[in-house]
Amino acid sequence: MLLWTNVTTLLGLLEIWGNSIEFNLKIVDILGEIWKESYYHTIIYICHEDRLLLESYDMDEVAKHFGLPMIQLKGNTTFYVWPKMNRKILAVVPMNGDEWADKSLLDALWVSLRRLVKSRLLLLFRAEEDEEYVEEIMKYCCSHKAVNVVAIRDNIAQLPEYYSPRIFPSFEMRTQQLNGFSKLYPDQVRNMHKAPLRLNLKRDSNKSYILKEVNGTYFLGGHVGHFFDEFARFHNATITFPTGYLDAFWYDMFLDNETLDMSQQLVLNDYSSDRTHSNCYTLLEWCIMVPTASPIQDYMLYAMVFDIGILWLILVTMMLLSSALALTYWLEGKITNLWNIFFNVYIFNGMLGQPYQMEPNYLGWRSILYVLTCLGGIIINTTYASYLQSFNASPPTEKPINTLQDVLQRNKKILMYDDEFKKMTNELFADYDMYLKVVKVIPTFLEFYTLRDSFDTRYLYPVPEVQWAQYDEQQKFFAKRKFILSDICLLKMYGQMVAMQANSPFEDAVNEMIGISAQAGLTNHWKQLAFLEAVQRKRIKLTDTSKKTTVEPMKVEDIKWLMFLYLGLNCMALLCAIVEILWYRFFVSINIVNRVE
Repeated sequence: MLLWTNVTTLLGLLEIWGNSIEFNLKIVDILGEIWKESYYHTIIYICHEDRLLLESYDMDEVAKHFGLPMIQLKGNTTFYVWPKMNRKILAVVPMNGDEWADKSLLDALWVSLRRLVKSRLLLLFRAEEDEEYVEEIMKYCCSHKAVNVVAIRDNIAQLPEYYSPRIFPSFEMRTQQLNGFSKLYPDQVRNMHKAPLRLNLKRDSNKSYILKEVNGTYFLGGHVGHFFDEFARFHNATITFPTGYLDAFWYDMFLDNETLDMSQQLVLNDYSSDRTHSNCYTLLEWCIMVPTASPIQDYMLYAMVFDIGILWLILVTMMLLSSALALTYWLEGKITNLWNIFFNVYIFNGMLGQPYQMEPNYLGWRSILYVLTCLGGIIINTTYASYLQSFNASPPTEKPINTLQDVLQRNKKILMYDDEFKKMTNELFADYDMYLKVVKVIPTFLEFYTLRDSFDTRYLYPVPEVQWAQYDEQQKFFAKRKFILSDICLLKMYGQMVAMQANSPFEDAVNEMIGISAQAGLTNHWKQLAFLEAVQRKRIKLTDTSKKTTVEPMKVEDIKWLMFLYLGLNCMALLCAIVEILWYRFFVSINIVNRVE
């Protein structure tokens, strides 16, 4: 009898040992299938403190057979797994059937994962555990956003089936056969079965807005709205707005308390929170739009025609012609004074296109000089008249505003509303102190938008590149542009991302949609549609508010500098006449005194 008992015990141990080897190999096969679905570089194994290994398998043997690095944790031990691992890890967790202990073990794992809760999770259950308990544990995982979870039993070698969840439209545990054809970790958001996709809606936003609503289905516009519209259509979701219209500048609180799934207000990721952010959707360029430069006053055109270099060329030419003309007189033996060598008044008159005195009979060289003087006068006068008429038809403008120093010199103010100005910090903007000198803050964004949309030239306005594209198209219907985009930029080439809840299951789907829309050119197409949609929504008007350009006759004010010059020359002539009279009288007086003596 004792012998029979020993034989029975030995056979039982051999069966357990055989099942253990078989289960070990099966786990290795499953880990390989998971690796084929999507690469992972590390396995995290965490088990209960009172039992490092279950009877049915040996994780050390599994690690040796599979050949990947493994981190083994015991009990509620936690450590921080850096997000730079990019979720390329697999967590293996054995369950012992104690609900409180199993949930505590999972909580410890998620504390370690933190931002990587969506990493793939493989749960190991005993064969005697009922499906209700397995479902309860998997439901607990999904409620904590660990949606990429698969559960198997230790008798999977004999009964090849596994359990996986479906989270949309509601939680459901599915039992599937392990046949190597179906994915162990399917895309949970590929088909949401008309489940709600909760988004925010900012009032007066030009990035996302409702174009129309048909039977409870929203059709969105704007380059962000079109993106989410296509996202919802592709994933069979229903867009909802649980917060309604809001004037808020930040929507982080609604993501943190899980009121929203995603925010349509694109943000810059500063990595200060656990919220999930997508890949870069678009680049933000937040620059200042400034009024177009004013045209130069008409009375300044007469002097602006002459460039300094051209003026020096004319003067040097006059001096050379005067010297050459004086040389011809010197060769004839005639006396000439020093003044005529460098400046001949007749050459000066000829170069200005005025009639000038010549000799009735002159030699060949002197005739060439007179002809050159005549040609020089024609060239200078025709060029001057052509430039002057061109300036009258299209006058040049003043220096445009391109720096903050230009803003200070023009005594202009950059208009910003309060919430927008609060975004500006000394750490983010290098010229923060300079901005404080030129920024005027108003309390409400409605007043800000009203002034900016009406092209009020009293102020300068910060504008994102998407909104500027609309203004640029709108001004094409004006007779004259009122604003241009300057080189003063608050932010330039900053990547804007879609903000989501921490460990959001939508992250991979959003990143995939961003790549598809950018590669297909849809993102740029949606940006170009913004102007047409704004006209259809009557958000902008094509009324020309610019100053009409008309032909105006010359005014006395336009020649005031010439009048000042003429007056100055007359004053100089009068002064010379007075000096000559006084000088003459002085010499007459001296002669009379000398005669008397």
